[in-house]
Amino acid sequence: MKRKTRVLRLIGIGVILFIVSNMVIDNLLYMNPIVSQVFEEYSNHPTMKSMDYFGGMSNWLLINTGFSILFLAFLIVLFKFLYNFIPGKGLIKGVNYGVLICLIKIIPEAFNQYMLFNYPTKLIMVQMILNSISIVIFGLLISFLFKKFKIIDDK
Repeated sequence: MKRKTRVLRLIGIGVILFIVSNMVIDNLLYMNPIVSQVFEEYSNHPTMKSMDYFGGMSNWLLINTGFSILFLAFLIVLFKFLYNFIPGKGLIKGVNYGVLICLIKIIPEAFNQYMLFNYPTKLIMVQMILNSISIVIFGLLISFLFKKFKIIDDK
């Protein structure tokens, strides 16, 4: 029961920390001149939805944050179950987990967008790279938290 409580606490803390760090990292990545120029170049592209489609920026943020919380909680639980199968120790294990998630989710998703939609390739590449960086940092953070909260003993 005590370990289950630690895991639930870790999920809550991990999701909050990741959302905050993700917002900071994403803002830094998206605000750099190269990336912001790419997004500005395609801001009027016919495939881009306006914020009005979601009922405004606040609704979009609410939907996006809600989905992110659920997805990150799932990734934390998945990390716990896969922990013994992920190569490396300590923080390296977290980086490897982030790379694994990139390989099974982010890269195939970008490829699927490229194949199915008339969406600018530059935007797909930028999103794939930024999401990959973000997920690897998440893996690093979650492995740190697992060690700090002693969720799993590294033998």
